[in-house]
Amino acid sequence: SVGVITHIELFSLLQLYRFLPSTTMTDIASSSFGLDQVNLSFLDERKTLPLIISPRWNDRLSFLCTWLETNRPWVDDQILKYGAVLLRGFEVRSAVDFEKATLALQPNLCDEYRGTSPRTLREGTKYAFNAADVPTNYPI
Repeated sequence: SVGVITHIELFSLLQLYRFLPSTTMTDIASSSFGLDQVNLSFLDERKTLPLIISPRWNDRLSFLCTWLETNRPWVDDQILKYGAVLLRGFEVRSAVDFEKATLALQPNLCDEYRGTSPRTLREGTKYAFNAADVPTNYPI
């Protein structure tokens, strides 16, 4: 496991805004490009949050980054609808990979950490921080 990445899943870095649980997969599919290249699902039966995007055939990081760049407005809309988007099953193996995928979705990230726990940038990155630089028995 790499600091901010657990179970090799990417969560949206945006805040939870609102939920529209009545939205259907047909509604989702009508507003995006390349949805035939990914699978869409939800964690729960109520289809509320988060929307899960997983690879249909191509799980490479390069595909994920291109897909996110192409579909940035659509993904942003889904984040607003569902509160989060979970990108699961793609080849995100390191903090550098995580940062590449995150920048594909949001190219204007801030590189100043403003939290209260001491954190260090992951090697080779400008935006990916450790979860915390304190012993594991300390509360964060």
